[in-house]
Amino acid sequence: MKADKFVDKTYQNDFMKGVNKLRQNEEYTDVTLQSGDVQIRCHRIVLAVASGYFKAMFKCGLKESTSDTVELTLEPETLTSVVDYMYTGEIELTVDNVENLVKACDVLQLDGPKSGCEDFIGCTSRLGQLCRIIQICSAVSTA
Repeated sequence: MKADKFVDKTYQNDFMKGVNKLRQNEEYTDVTLQSGDVQIRCHRIVLAVASGYFKAMFKCGLKESTSDTVELTLEPETLTSVVDYMYTGEIELTVDNVENLVKACDVLQLDGPKSGCEDFIGCTSRLGQLCRIIQICSAVSTA
């Protein structure tokens, strides 16, 4: 007799929402990421799954692999954004934050948001070029 398989299509999303809620409540967290005055409690397993940088850090036996706190040289707002991404899969991109985010994603080996940042930069620069062309055309047509 053939076995049936049940697949809960909302499980992964619901699971990550639950893990993020645990982070927000600082439940079962086992590491603190620090940048400046900002400290964010996290789960090593989430960081290691989301980021090749953290996976290598926690695996290689350096002091960060057992330390309760990991200090990073990212801007505090950037750290907050990338941690939120690792727990939710979402990141807000703006003209003001995209440069720091693309650098952080490169260091932390977060390929998905890095690609999103690069696409955003491309769209923004094309939009800027289009605006400049419109300005030139307006100036020419009024002359």
